[in-house]
Amino acid sequence: MRIWQSLVRKFGIRTKSMSAQYELGEAYRRVFLSNPSRVDQETVIADLAAKCGWNQITPASVASDELRFNEGKRAAFAGIFSHLSLSHEDVVALENAVRHEAAAAEQQN
Repeated sequence: MRIWQSLVRKFGIRTKSMSAQYELGEAYRRVFLSNPSRVDQETVIADLAAKCGWNQITPASVASDELRFNEGKRAAFAGIFSHLSLSHEDVVALENAVRHEAAAAEQQN
């Protein structure tokens, strides 16, 4: 099974370090403005999925505005994800990368 790249995989738990944020910014620039590598693509997709809460559940106790906001983020990522053609193995690997990103973000907060 393929191991998808993520900031956590590349930098460990210190994903808010300046070097990690610089690398993430560069990956986004290459994905959207030039010729990205597979690692760039994997890093950006894992980051987007984590930031959009793709693998999270909003608790029932949150306010309706926050619920709509969270669902909107997930819907935005779902729109992007729907255009990707990933194998089952890639989806599982992406899910693992996203879990690592989300866990790192949680530990840093």
